[in-house]
Formats: sequence, structure tokens, C-alpha cells
Amino acid sequence: KSNEEIDFGNGEFQQLVAYIGHDGERYTEYMEFYIDEVKPENMVARTWTGINIQEWNSFTPVATTLKEVTGSHYLYIKWGDATNLQKIELVKDSVWFENPDCGVVYEDVQPSENAVMFTTTGENGATEGTDINQGIQWEVIKPISGDARCEGSNIGYTKAGVVVAYKGIDFKDNYYKKVFINASCEPSYIGSTIEDANFTLYTDLNDIDWGNVTNLEELNAALEGREPVAVVRAQGTGNWSNKLTTAGDLDDLSGIHDLYVVYNLPDRDNIGANIYGLYLDPGENPQSIKENILQGNGIEVRGHGNRATIYTDTDTHVTVYSVNGTTITNMNVKGGVTLIDNLNSGIYILKATDKNGKTTTKKFIVQ
Repeated sequence: KSNEEIDFGNGEFQQLVAYIGHDGERYTEYMEFYIDEVKPENMVARTWTGINIQEWNSFTPVATTLKEVTGSHYLYIKWGDATNLQKIELVKDSVWFENPDCGVVYEDVQPSENAVMFTTTGENGATEGTDINQGIQWEVIKPISGDARCEGSNIGYTKAGVVVAYKGIDFKDNYYKKVFINASCEPSYIGSTIEDANFTLYTDLNDIDWGNVTNLEELNAALEGREPVAVVRAQGTGNWSNKLTTAGDLDDLSGIHDLYVVYNLPDRDNIGANIYGLYLDPGENPQSIKENILQGNGIEVRGHGNRATIYTDTDTHVTVYSVNGTTITNMNVKGGVTLIDNLNSGIYILKATDKNGKTTTKKFIVQ
């Protein structure tokens, strides 16, 4: 926080320049600037401070656009990582080249509360085991690297071409709609698109003679002509402890199948990825919503597009709040399905009160 209020005048300042120093390049490092209080609506500038600078105390100016600010305010600076800051300048004319944004886009999405999770937990060094969540068997089918094995909570020592199978998963009747994979990868960057690096999922590859698959070319030949049921982006997360989740659509599947995950990673430097959880998610599947309500939850709400859909088993009074407590809507809804339109992107809280006075609170996101 600045020692005293800063006079921003009548909004004539165009840029904010931060003089920074550190050692190296970090893809997740940002510095944020706020007035009066550190909260989202008070942010006036944000700049990537993880650019490749090699000296802590040789300060480099990085400039970014400043939102229009008038009057006098305290300035708050929020660090995202270790960076030395020498000074801040406010510039009235846009004379500085803008600091670039980080070219690495990290994705972290979350499955719904109805998702089913599968893991590859087991004894260290094992190449097969039993998932502790669903009780199914998993197996490293043919590790191209020869080293892929369990590390207790995940399969480690992986690289391009590793294949892991989850045996006997019940997909019900087209119940699951998406696949989520929670993983980590020490490099910060292994590809910006799903084509660059991914986990490709297949079912029922039992007819492949895995004993004759000893390299990537033979694996690709064995998979030729077979359609995957899902493709999920793989990404570098910066370090092994930084777990992030990506997702992909799942083809319609019914009944019990073995699910195979093929690691399609860059074939260089033995780049691998640790998968900590694979989730099958019914998502907006009406059957999953109906089942959840029948289990006694009473009400469900899902955000999508610029609207929310409310599912309830009885007439209910509903109030929707923004994350900062502002009332968005206050209404009585009938049992069944109700739509709320024209919602901005953000996090919302729904409070529902039934005719018996029972209150239920739900959080939902509109993207």
C-alpha cells in the first residue's frame, strides 16, 4: 500500500510502469495494481512480471495500460511471485511499448459434483493395481519408456506412448458426457493447443497384441483407423506439485468397457505427465440432474451461456446473489425447470426456500 494517497487527476494517466528485477523466466508470475482495496473491481492494471530478466537488482521497466482513474486514491500492489520492485511511474502519454502477456495459457477447470473419479493408486513401483475410489483394476499396458510405474498416488516416469488401461468401467446408458484429467508436468510449456500435447482415450483395445508394440511408430500403426472416444489437452504446469485439470467431450458410450489412456506428449527430452485423477462427468445430462434431485437434494442449478437453469422438485422461492452480495433476482419458481436469462459472467449464489421453510444454498458459475 502506498504511504499516502496518489492524485490520479482527471484520468489523464495512460500507462503504469513498474521497474522490476528477478532471475530467469516464470510463466505464472504477475503483478496486480489496485486502488483503495484489493478486490477484483478495484484492479486498475495487471502485468506479466515473469519475463526473462537475469539480475535481481538491475531494474527493467515494464509498462502496461492503466484503466481510467480520477481523484486521489491509495495504490495497492499485489505480488504473484518473487520479484524485486524499485519504483512505479504513472505516464500520461502511451510512450512505452506495452509489456507482452505470457504466451503460455494455463487451463484449470473443475468437474461437477456428480462426476466419478478414477485413480491409479497402488504400491510404489507397481504397474497394475486397484483404484481405491471405484474398485476397478488399472494397468500400465505397454510403457514405451519401459519405466512407467506407480508412485503411490499416480503413474510416474511417463513419456510419449505410455498406455494406461482402466478395466471394466460402467458407462451406463450414455450417462457420462465429459472427461476431466487432473495432471501435472514439470515443464511450464509443452504445447499451447490440444494438437500439441494430449491424452487420447480409446475403449476396448483388447485385440491389440501389445507384445509387438515397442515404439511410437508401432503404437501409431496399432491405433490407425481406431476412433478415440475423447481427447483431453495435456499441458505443462511448471512443477510436479502444481496439479491442473483439463477436459474434453466424451462420445456416447453405453455398457461396460475398458478405457485406455494414450499419452500423446512431445517426443523430446523424455517429457512426461502425472495423472492424479480421471473423472467421468455427466455434466448437463438431464438424467444426472433428475437422479440428484430424487436423492433428496431438492434443487439443482447449472450456469451456461449467459443464463442459469434451475431444476426443483417442488414450488420454491429463489434469490440469486452476485459473489459480492448484490441481489440479482428474487422470484417464486414452480416445480420443474426455470430459466434465468441475461446473466453476466461470474460466480453466483442461489438461495432457495421451500414451502416448509427449508433453505438450500447453491453456488454456480456463468462463463
